[in-house]
Amino acid sequence: MLFSIGNLITLGIVLIFFFVYHKLTANNRSLEKVKRLADKLEVQLNDYVGERAEELKHYGIDLDVQQKAAKIALEKLQTAQAAVAEKAEAVGVIAERFKEYDEVLAKLMDMTARVDENLKRVHEEEVFAEGVNRKLDLAKKSLAAIEREMPLLREGFAQDAQKTIENFRDSILAELQSALTSVETELNTVRDEALAAFEKAQSARALVDEEFEKALATAQDRASSVEDKAFATLRTSIETKAKENSDAAEAKTLALSQNIDRRIAELEAEAERRLVQVGQETSSQVGSLKTLIEAFKEDWKREAEGMMNDISVKLAEAEEIFARKAKDVADQLERAQAEALKTHSDLEMRSTAFMARLEKETTEAQTRLAKESAAAIERLGKDSAETLARLHGEQSETLEAIARESGEAKATMAGEALRAKEEAAKAKEASAALLAELTTRQDELRASLEATKNSIEEEFASFGQDFEDHRTRFEENFMAETKALGASLDTLSGRIEELKRNAYDRVKDKLKGFEDGMLAELSERRGKSFKQLDGWLSDMEKTLQTIASESAGRRRAEEEKFRKESQNRMVELRDELYSQMDKLKRSVLSVKEDMESEEKKLASRDAAEPQAGG
Repeated sequence: MLFSIGNLITLGIVLIFFFVYHKLTANNRSLEKVKRLADKLEVQLNDYVGERAEELKHYGIDLDVQQKAAKIALEKLQTAQAAVAEKAEAVGVIAERFKEYDEVLAKLMDMTARVDENLKRVHEEEVFAEGVNRKLDLAKKSLAAIEREMPLLREGFAQDAQKTIENFRDSILAELQSALTSVETELNTVRDEALAAFEKAQSARALVDEEFEKALATAQDRASSVEDKAFATLRTSIETKAKENSDAAEAKTLALSQNIDRRIAELEAEAERRLVQVGQETSSQVGSLKTLIEAFKEDWKREAEGMMNDISVKLAEAEEIFARKAKDVADQLERAQAEALKTHSDLEMRSTAFMARLEKETTEAQTRLAKESAAAIERLGKDSAETLARLHGEQSETLEAIARESGEAKATMAGEALRAKEEAAKAKEASAALLAELTTRQDELRASLEATKNSIEEEFASFGQDFEDHRTRFEENFMAETKALGASLDTLSGRIEELKRNAYDRVKDKLKGFEDGMLAELSERRGKSFKQLDGWLSDMEKTLQTIASESAGRRRAEEEKFRKESQNRMVELRDELYSQMDKLKRSVLSVKEDMESEEKKLASRDAAEPQAGG
């Protein structure tokens, strides 16, 4: 080291000394005091140096002892660390082995738990299979109850359908009868009005005859006073006028007859067209109803076939799955039963919806047919009333024209009244012919309506028969498919029982073989584990003995080595201390010499100052 502890102490003392010296000289103190102070300081410094040297000596000895102890402790610590590392490795190996043992035990516990779980699952599956059997029995009982109730349901359906058809037929017939009655009433009214008009025409003719007689008498009275030429001229004009009036009356009568024929033909055509339209709509409704029934039947048949196919597929899957696991078979059976119940509920819902839709469409068809029949009859009555009113008006106009012309003829000439009498007779004949034709048309219309009513009743009867046939076939198919489903459920129940027995036998055999193998494997592993543990303990004991002997030899060698190194270090410290003390002595002597030289200089300076003053 460049600066040791002794050097530092010496350097500090010298610096202190110089500092004190400069302080003393700065105050012009005497050298004696400085000398005494220097001596005192020298003594103190020697004492201090001696004390410090002794302390350094003890400190060196303690340091050597501590170094030796530290080396010994370090060696022991290294040895202990090595031993601990070896023991840690051994403990790690032991921990790994114990971990393996724990894993083996955990596996054994898991296997035991799985065995318990399998036994529990077998018990649960047994309970579930019993529940499935009970459900199958309940399903069989439900199917048997449905089969027993099917005749009652069929009779109820038949009665409801028959009542619906009869009510519909009665309502249609009642409406047709009321319409026919109203038409007949209108025709009778028109006929009565025509007869009344005819009677009025007869009374008018009587009046015309009476007035004609009066006019003829008046004409005969006046004929004697009127010139022959004027009478001839007047007679010619009267004949011409009467001829024109007769032609006009014949044209009007002909036009009226043609108009009546045309309106009656239009009325008949309209009635026939309406009846044909009603028949076509009724036929279309019946056809649509048949189509809906066929579609429902096809849908139900298709769904039933799909359901049977699904059941067949699921039965095949169940046979395959039962070979592997009994629980999967139970799940498949439960899903199959749920789907069967769902399909059965869907079938019931669709049947209910179909019956509701059928009833609704039948009601709508009845309402629409009733409305159209009422409208057709109303239009027929309206057209008949309009025609009869128009005929009555034309007859009234004709009679008024005849009366007016008769009045004019009465006012003009008796010849014209004669012509009017002939025309009234022709009008009477035309009215009688018109009444006869109206009666004939009424009879034809009544016969046509009766034929239409009969055809509608026949169509409804055929529809009811077809509906009854379809319903009977549907019930037969449903019963056959229900029986087939019951047979399939019986077969499925037998297969479930057989598969359950096979599964119990297989599980029992496998569990027995598994337990035997498990016990043998556990016994073998236990023997191997004990052997490995004994070998490991013996190896560990040998290793610990070897480690103890090696650590004792190493400790002795290290102690001897540390002792030698401590002695050498103490010798080196002693030599270094002695050299430091020599250096300190030389420094003190040099300081002393410097002080003496300084005192000499001061003495010479003090001696020189008095001389300079003198």
